[in-house]
Amino acid sequence: MTSNNYIVKHTLLIYLYEMSDNSNLNNKVKDIIQKYQQVSIDKSQECFFNGCKELAIESHVLQKNGIINFIVDNKNHVYEMKHNLFKKPCFYFKYTGFNETLKYKGFCNTHDTALFLQIENKNVDFSDYNTFLLFTYRSMMMERRKKLNVIHCNDLIMNSHFLNSHIDTSYLRHYNKQTFLGIDDAKYYEEIILNNIIDNSKKDFSFITLEIPKIEICASGVYTYETTDEINKIMLNTNKINEPLTEIYFHLIPQQNKSIVLMGCLNKKKSICWHYIKSHLYYSPETLLKKISDLLLRNIETWACSSNFYTTRIKPHERKILNITNYALDSNDERSDLPFNLFDNIVYKK
Repeated sequence: MTSNNYIVKHTLLIYLYEMSDNSNLNNKVKDIIQKYQQVSIDKSQECFFNGCKELAIESHVLQKNGIINFIVDNKNHVYEMKHNLFKKPCFYFKYTGFNETLKYKGFCNTHDTALFLQIENKNVDFSDYNTFLLFTYRSMMMERRKKLNVIHCNDLIMNSHFLNSHIDTSYLRHYNKQTFLGIDDAKYYEEIILNNIIDNSKKDFSFITLEIPKIEICASGVYTYETTDEINKIMLNTNKINEPLTEIYFHLIPQQNKSIVLMGCLNKKKSICWHYIKSHLYYSPETLLKKISDLLLRNIETWACSSNFYTTRIKPHERKILNITNYALDSNDERSDLPFNLFDNIVYKK
């Protein structure tokens, strides 16, 4: 089996935007691909809940009321991390309306309401096991939707006679195959977590909860603990990965006067990564903020910040931040320190 991030790493992003330097990839080709990207995002999707055939609604991976509303400006906007395959760097920040922030098509209205009711309430208990599961399940399904959208876009490209003369479709077929394997691996975790949500007696995951002074950022994501170097060593020794690699779940949730950090993993993987997760409880405040900064710039694509945070901490260093984020995509050691700290000179007491 392959892992969620063992797909030849970020290859589609790098492959496409490097081609943008090639004179053969003219504006017409770019326009067609960007149109296909938007078609893939906008197309109707079925609900992810098992067996449901209803159409998915657009949901927020982190809810508007109770999370995103704590970082909006007076125009109800935030700055959201985005990416564009034909920009260098491909990541950028977009000024986004409250209603459009961190959205994806995951579940029909019935299942979205029923599954996530507990964390849509005003008084969420962030130390509760089921709360952690629900935030994690949402982020898992958003990652699956992203992968399916890319696969659909690749299919449109491969079926275009015009684009076939400009793009190596065998490469895209390989990418789709690897991405499907990544989705299959993710389903292993998704099934366990959904069973835990439905059956309150199951406790197959462990997590930590940290309260810190308010950071005007909200984030939610899944990433693989094993580095690319570690994965390559496994592949070198065995020529295959026999079980899904280790998923880490991370959520940064702003509240009125504080921020909450949730971080966890599957119990069966604790022997591999629990020391790493638990270490966040014992870091000095400065080190903890640097670790969070590294996660946001390298591991977690799904995040947004307030206009104030963007203006004071990102805009003055935006080119450097985006270059570092793109550099991190190429790194084979995803746990190394990055040469920038979003929270530099912020001091607080734990």
